Amino acid sequence: MSYIVDLVLTSYPAAIPDLTVDREFSDHCIVSFNVLLAPTFMHAPPRKFFPYNRGDYDQLRADLDDFQCSFFESCPDTNPVEVKCKQALRFAVEKNVPSRHAGTHKSRPPWLNASVHELIRRRDRLAKKGK
Repeated sequence: MSYIVDLVLTSYPAAIPDLTVDREFSDHCIVSFNVLLAPTFMHAPPRKFFPYNRGDYDQLRADLDDFQCSFFESCPDTNPVEVKCKQALRFAVEKNVPSRHAGTHKSRPPWLNASVHELIRRRDRLAKKGK
């Protein structure tokens, strides 16, 4: 009977798609595995924002006044009051304030952080001076 004491440690288990324990060699078993070296990119969805300086505030006030009249006439319970107010405000803003989507045009690999990017620029500057 053999016991497997050889370890494969990783902080990202999805990078090791297959791991097999093969035959016994001396007092160890052969542990073979593949590592995915190609980084996977996490694409963040574009973020929606509102340029409030371009909003139609007269119409926004009118929409919120209409909501206020209908809201107090219906006399709802106290629990959904906050939810209904947030929904009405969000609907009025989306209707009367233009929106834009902001996102990155280029997606960078996760290892390309600010310090690595600075080193790449430094390398390129030195290469340009060397020419």
